[in-house]
Amino acid sequence: MVKRLAALLMLVVAFVIPATADDLNPASWRGEADTVFAEWDFPTEADINPDSSSYFGPSWLDTYVWDETGWTWHDSFEGRQGVWQIDGNGGWDVANYEPTLGGKNIQIQITYYGDFAGMYSYAEDFIPEYVEETVDFTVDSTQDLGNGWTYALLTGEFTTFNPDMEAYYPYASGQTPPTGGLYVDQIVIETLHYTPEPATMMLLGIGGLMVLRRRR
Repeated sequence: MVKRLAALLMLVVAFVIPATADDLNPASWRGEADTVFAEWDFPTEADINPDSSSYFGPSWLDTYVWDETGWTWHDSFEGRQGVWQIDGNGGWDVANYEPTLGGKNIQIQITYYGDFAGMYSYAEDFIPEYVEETVDFTVDSTQDLGNGWTYALLTGEFTTFNPDMEAYYPYASGQTPPTGGLYVDQIVIETLHYTPEPATMMLLGIGGLMVLRRRR
């Protein structure tokens, strides 16, 4: 009887206490090998690294908000705590493992208020020759969270290689950065490094050798 009452009490508490984060669609690969999970909810202006209790991957210190000096941090905004008002350049750097051929699946969850024109990512590496790639993310779904806040789920993929670090921008490539009309309460970035089939790897290797021969 006591156990039943305790279980019922826990269930009631779960329904009464609202969720503190909008992690509504965890990636199917979360926690697996060669994956990264990084969540920011911006409790203070000084917290440019993801929440340490909500991070899985290499080099926590190399995963951070960058060039946020033009942004404005708000202790509270429209019912949310810890919000960045984004103005100009800046974004999020996410560290990965050693760069390799292959690719990377990416999923982003972002809670925002105001003018959101999408996101893109850019990365470059030498593996063994210089490569670069830009990814514009597709908005898979959105959800109205009330009080002007919107949740968006975005997905994309690096198809050429798996960079050791990539930058994420809060606007689509080819568009101008936000000018103060975008507020972000939370962002969750997850990546999965994948390796092509052996036959594909062989073709990529042959292609790389041909490029190196031409350069010589």
